[in-house]
Amino acid sequence: GPFPICISKKRPDVTALSIELNPDAHRYCLENIRLNKLEGRVSAILGDVREVAPSLGKQFDRVLTPLPKGAYLFLDVIVPTVKPGGILHHYHWASDLDSYSEAYTLVDEAAAKYGRKTEFLGGVRVAKYSPRVSKVRIDVRIY
Repeated sequence: GPFPICISKKRPDVTALSIELNPDAHRYCLENIRLNKLEGRVSAILGDVREVAPSLGKQFDRVLTPLPKGAYLFLDVIVPTVKPGGILHHYHWASDLDSYSEAYTLVDEAAAKYGRKTEFLGGVRVAKYSPRVSKVRIDVRIY
């Protein structure tokens, strides 16, 4: 996806990894890595995050879940990939009345299954979906 490319362009001191299930999106990601001269700093894997994440055998300082809908369904495989003290940037569709609490509860419950604690760092409305629903991003430190 585009996030690892944007992050790596702004932060030359980081490496990033993209996991993409869609073959066309993966091909464009590889092309963008080449066009932006980010070979060696951004890696792209074609595959299902449910299979790829556990097979990586490593943890990351920051993990993003930008799936347009249903990213919470992958928290069980995503949480273990966050280093202790790392940050999960989780995207979620939320009722305007609920704001960030549902998204945070989902992350907190997934982390608790691994005996891990969480800290809500903040959130932001990313986009309006309908009159009462917005796409939000919450930032959660996972210990």
